Amino acid sequence: MLGLKAQNVAGDQGISDGAFSASNTKQRATVVLLAASDGNKYATFIVSNTKDSMVDGLQIENDARRLGFGNNLWTESTDIQNATGAQIYGNPTAWWNQDITVAWMEYFFGDRTGASEPVLLLLDSFSGHWTDNVMGPPLHTCAERLNIKLKAVSPKLTWRSQPAHVARMKPFKDGLRRKWVDHPRGQLERRRGGNQKLLMVPPNRDDVAEWVMEGWLRLSDQIIISGFAKCGFRDPLQHAAEPDDEVYDTASLINDLREVGFVDRSVREIRTSMDVLDSTADEIDSITEIAV
Repeated sequence: MLGLKAQNVAGDQGISDGAFSASNTKQRATVVLLAASDGNKYATFIVSNTKDSMVDGLQIENDARRLGFGNNLWTESTDIQNATGAQIYGNPTAWWNQDITVAWMEYFFGDRTGASEPVLLLLDSFSGHWTDNVMGPPLHTCAERLNIKLKAVSPKLTWRSQPAHVARMKPFKDGLRRKWVDHPRGQLERRRGGNQKLLMVPPNRDDVAEWVMEGWLRLSDQIIISGFAKCGFRDPLQHAAEPDDEVYDTASLINDLREVGFVDRSVREIRTSMDVLDSTADEIDSITEIAV
């Protein structure tokens, strides 16, 4: 919704539309979550967008030593990783790729050998998982060496065969939605009743990593286990019903933002069931979940 920075000027009579300016640059992130059938949750992997270095050979060093970031952003990223426990990678598209997949498997399963007990790794059929670039020989070689069995869940069966979609995606995404709604709403509330300049900024990398980690840790072991049980990957258990998260009224937030000139009036309304509003996107996969 908001670019890198959006600002407006408050006068005695309210907002001066002529003072409004905003950047259209989009900030994206891919989040990968790993959970096991015993309810354990593991560190999150986040891929953030960053520009490749224009200096010959420097990007190769960035990829090898700083997870894709330059020196300055690497310092910021390291601070975030230390604070949240997340692993944060950077590339121009903020997209998952083969190199990150191999690093992800090595991070969690690197101490395994071919003699270890086999592990079943469930991936949904999101196209980014199964392209030649992602599922090429290096990944399969890594999986074979670590004795990991890769399995794709049919796109028409995720609602009943993918533990992530069955039990934990909704409460996790509800938590993120609540944080997103609170972020601009808090900025609007701080301005109400005042005469100061209104400066609205989107969440930064630190905010996103914190929101992801809080939402992930907030999910109970019972929710994780229930997803595997409902999909038949472990013995059925009696699970207490989990209360639904409070549904935040995103429509009212949009109206508030529209009143102060931060929403294009031609944009269609956002329903609470929608995760992304982007008419240019051919494919939307806001959160990717991987389960073992």
